[in-house]
Amino acid sequence: TINRFLEIICGNDTTFKTDRTPMPFSDKRLINILSHTLWILPDINSCYAMKKMLNNSNYTILKNYKVNIYNDSQNMNLSDFVHFFTNDKFNSNTITLTDSIFPEYNILSQFTGIFMLRNFSSPDEYFKTALCIHETNTILKENSYNSFIKPNCYIFEFDLNRAIKYILEFSKHLPHSTINSNQNISTFLEHIPLIAYNGGATRRYFEDDIISNNFKSSRREN
Repeated sequence: TINRFLEIICGNDTTFKTDRTPMPFSDKRLINILSHTLWILPDINSCYAMKKMLNNSNYTILKNYKVNIYNDSQNMNLSDFVHFFTNDKFNSNTITLTDSIFPEYNILSQFTGIFMLRNFSSPDEYFKTALCIHETNTILKENSYNSFIKPNCYIFEFDLNRAIKYILEFSKHLPHSTINSNQNISTFLEHIPLIAYNGGATRRYFEDDIISNNFKSSRREN
């Protein structure tokens, strides 16, 4: 449920060891980084339901964020929409909810975090959407644009099996892929590390973890 989801990201879910597990809206370091986040939801109704829950939430931290909704029917592309709500009001915090996905690579440089809260038709579609935030940021200041490299940006995935499945499939199509080699998985994880909360602990996943977890998931499905 949405309530449970908000409990988790705000660090109030009792099933998580939140004293040791950094959550987006409870960990001070992450809060400072995640001024602007993009949340990808299944449909526009989900966006409005989420906005209502966020605006009515009892969590004080969430009241510091302006919640916006974007969908493709608006007379403005997403990049311009984001620019209006972030660059013009750069000292504020925003959460942008959308049901849009991106078939081509886009640059949404103001975001430092993206929440993947829906299924995708392919790994390619998933990563094109996720990596739209993985660019330099440009700020309008005193009538001139200043660019800087974002030292950190995060993809938040709440289904570990989905993440592993997409990493495996995406890695198969990277350059120099071979049937008998998993080197591409290692290469992928060097550029986009997977850090997961699983089994009561938070740790980084490596090539062997990805393959092992996918094998276990396949056995359960069969």
